[in-house]
Amino acid sequence: MKKTFLKFVLPLGMMAMLFSSCELPKTYVNQVRTVETINNGPIIKPLTAELELLSNGKISETYKFTEVEIRSFFAENNLKNHVASLVAKKYDADIIVGDLYSIVYNGDGSCEITITGYPAKYKNWKTFTDADSIYLKLHQVMSYTQPIDQVNTARSSETKTKALKSSYCFIDAGLNFAGLSGSDYYDYDKTLGYTLTFGLGKNLYNTGRLRFDYQPSLSLGTRGFKYEYGDNEGKLLAHNIQLSPVAFNLGINVANNLSVELYAGIYASYDYYGKLKYSYEEYYWGSYYHEEERSIHDINWYPYDIGLNYGFGLTLKDHLNVKLLFQNGWGHAMDRDDVCTRNMMLSVGYKF
Repeated sequence: MKKTFLKFVLPLGMMAMLFSSCELPKTYVNQVRTVETINNGPIIKPLTAELELLSNGKISETYKFTEVEIRSFFAENNLKNHVASLVAKKYDADIIVGDLYSIVYNGDGSCEITITGYPAKYKNWKTFTDADSIYLKLHQVMSYTQPIDQVNTARSSETKTKALKSSYCFIDAGLNFAGLSGSDYYDYDKTLGYTLTFGLGKNLYNTGRLRFDYQPSLSLGTRGFKYEYGDNEGKLLAHNIQLSPVAFNLGINVANNLSVELYAGIYASYDYYGKLKYSYEEYYWGSYYHEEERSIHDINWYPYDIGLNYGFGLTLKDHLNVKLLFQNGWGHAMDRDDVCTRNMMLSVGYKF
């Protein structure tokens, strides 16, 4: 008896636990009304009815669906049929007259569907008579299945993307940790500067989950370095204007109202003002401490630069963002071999 129990009851219990732990996604199929199809059956005398409007004016209802729910409908028409059935059920209607749909796809993969129209109910059903033949000249009797989205052949649908406007502006501001690198780098350290960027954005590709934008910009920033060697120390900070005519942004939505951003582009800059401040100690019949400063245009500093911007960031609610960008110069910053610009910029920004 015990072996029989283990042989039959135990496997059944394990199968029940297995299936109860697997939650299948819901699938929605909705249709507000149907008319039985006539093929090879008897000829049925048609019916006539009147429509009674259930509202004093046009109604408007909005429903939001997650990305998972959208996929369960398989097609946009199925989603609209579901919304129409929800409205019909809410107003106890048989049909929505003059229904129009506005669909907004959000950046997080969800969407909002707004339906407008006049909910109505059939009344005064009766068998078609000769006196009703006048209506045949205005409307042909439909004897096949007719989902709700076929009631008004003159309807229109509007689809929008709310993740970002196709064109926009943005501004970024933050800190620039300016420095140098290369085989002739010596002991140069980074010095603290600033970055301020104004730019335009143009969306080139958008699927809701993935977005690709063109983002040229104009910036005010800094380059420079600092050093300390024994009793000698100094700092150079050059203020420049930068132009980035070729710059792109790839956005990937990872959660509701949150996306990861990747940036890459080419910049050209000119240092319009800056100074090298340095100090040193000199021993000649005693100790003397000297402090001096010189303009960047009076030393072996090259004010022109061109290079690569790249980095990543996070964008919240399609507008507020945080960026970490790196700037690698291709030209020499000084008349020494392989000494190039190496900046790291941390900024916050806003798209509008």
